[in-house]
Amino acid sequence: MDDRLGVALKPALTRITEWLDPLAYGRSNGRDLRLDLLRGFAVLAMLIDHIGGQSPLYAVSGGDQFFTSAAEGFVAISGFLVGHVYR
Repeated sequence: MDDRLGVALKPALTRITEWLDPLAYGRSNGRDLRLDLLRGFAVLAMLIDHIGGQSPLYAVSGGDQFFTSAAEGFVAISGFLVGHVYR
């Protein structure tokens, strides 16, 4: 059954890849700046969430009301990167 699922998803994944390829950028130093941006946003959200009391910046960070916290997101992204680098 897993093989059939892979066969069914292959055309969709191919179309998504073709759509995303023009958005790719050249890597001068081997870093993926998109993931660095996400990790930076997670750090910013952690800083905002640690401000005492109500803050208008909670509109940016979600006020720690999302499904996962910014710290969990940061660790998940960093873990993905470690696995990607050392595969």
